[in-house]
Amino acid sequence: MKQRLLPLTLLVLAGCAGGRSMAPVATPSPEGVLQARTAFVTQEVDGAEQATHHREGVRALSQEVGGMVLAEEEATLHLRVPEPRLAEVMTRLEALAPITESSIQAPEVTGVVRDLRIRAESDRALRARLLALLEKAQTVEEILAVERELARVNESLALAEAQLSDQEGKVAFADVHLTVEDPATPGPVGWVFYGLYRGVKWLFVWD
Repeated sequence: MKQRLLPLTLLVLAGCAGGRSMAPVATPSPEGVLQARTAFVTQEVDGAEQATHHREGVRALSQEVGGMVLAEEEATLHLRVPEPRLAEVMTRLEALAPITESSIQAPEVTGVVRDLRIRAESDRALRARLLALLEKAQTVEEILAVERELARVNESLALAEAQLSDQEGKVAFADVHLTVEDPATPGPVGWVFYGLYRGVKWLFVWD
């Protein structure tokens, strides 16, 4: 009777884990609405010297507010700054160079974070029960059965914790995608008109 009890217990535990997604959605936590904020900023910087000065200022700013520069290319920078200081960062960026365009996206992730927390908590509880069950296992078959289920739960827990950490990081830190433009540099259409101008000038003026 004791040998038949363990497989039955495993089936019950597995059924609880498999039916987790069927649970009703919990009410929002008292922590309030959680958002993952991302700012998109375009600034005008005139000339290479000013561009260098501007980049140095942006790097210093990100460090001063407790953030970092995640990526940097010729005309773009990707910053990550503490979310509570995003407004300050936007104001200080404008002091470095004129902002010609800006927008902020703030999708709500309250439900995602809540569900991941519930999933991780459920996996931890299930893992604890499996570990207790493993101590009571008496046969090789029982031990292997518990260990297989334990491996599955550990994998599920690791995934939930990684996703939760990623979402909580997006809430705690805001991304700032910064594009730097030189107003003196013609764009594609500008180069076309510039070429036409040079051609017409050549017809009338010979150096």
